[in-house]
Amino acid sequence: MTDVVPPTALSEIKLRLLCQDDINSVKVLCGDWFPIEYPDSWYHDITSNKKFFSLAATFKGGIVGMIVAEIKGRTKVHKEDGDILASSFPVDTQVAYILSLGVVKEFRKHGIGSLLLDSLKEHISTAAQDHCKAIYLHVLTTNLTAIHFYENRDFKQHHYLPYYYSIRGVLKDGFTYVLYINGGHPPWTILYPFVSVCLLVELQCPTHTMSSETSSPMRAAPSTTPPLSPTSPVSPRSLGLPPSRQRPRSPSPMRGYLIPSPLPTRRTRTVSAIEGEYVPAEGDEVTYKICSIPPKHEKVQAVDVTITHLAPGTKHETWSGAIVDT
Repeated sequence: MTDVVPPTALSEIKLRLLCQDDINSVKVLCGDWFPIEYPDSWYHDITSNKKFFSLAATFKGGIVGMIVAEIKGRTKVHKEDGDILASSFPVDTQVAYILSLGVVKEFRKHGIGSLLLDSLKEHISTAAQDHCKAIYLHVLTTNLTAIHFYENRDFKQHHYLPYYYSIRGVLKDGFTYVLYINGGHPPWTILYPFVSVCLLVELQCPTHTMSSETSSPMRAAPSTTPPLSPTSPVSPRSLGLPPSRQRPRSPSPMRGYLIPSPLPTRRTRTVSAIEGEYVPAEGDEVTYKICSIPPKHEKVQAVDVTITHLAPGTKHETWSGAIVDT
């Protein structure tokens, strides 16, 4: 393949499905792109089995990029990724798994990877329509180029997978990345994408103050409890609410409320004790300030995660945030 790639290369790219005549070329490309050794049966399957969407990007007849994916039922997902979708989705809901996506080095930064990914999305919309709710993949934690590529295209880190890969006899860690489509979302008990988050330190709601007058749908007498601070324990009493997990039956219109659980006498609480308990009002945005211990416990980090609730009064929400060193 030529080392000089014209700026107009993308306009000259042609797409076609892989076939068995491509096996030798695909073997060479995968050997160059990936440190994993695939068996011959894998190359045979992706070039002949119709269950795979195997698309090649060609330039002047030569393959310069390819994507291999499989659309399958959510029940066929491997155990480590079994919680990609919330359990509320029907058992026949589908997901798409990207087995491989690569571009020849000289042709990178020309939009070919994006073209292949967009082609997969178009295929999903045709083959699965809106029954496919997520596109996911696995990637080495050290493959920063691939990680940046997917993150720039709205994929989110879903799981950290220790010792997931065996590279020439050496165990390597991996990540699961997910792009939700057609209304798909993870289980509402997961603080997505920071699954490793362990401690909740602060709650804030910019649209209204979490006091006894606004955090509960039933108006109560003004509380004399001082405002919460990042070092204050989050407790039912501090929010002016009874220590109950039961939601009030008649929420006031356009008001979100928080139902805390009974807490031990400590200054932190686990995220699992709070997730899903905030019933939002329209337009509410809640910020969780939390502490996280990343994989391998290198250091403790503070994480700011903004949760924007799209469907008030339900479990549907989107998560976004950034990690900042303490």
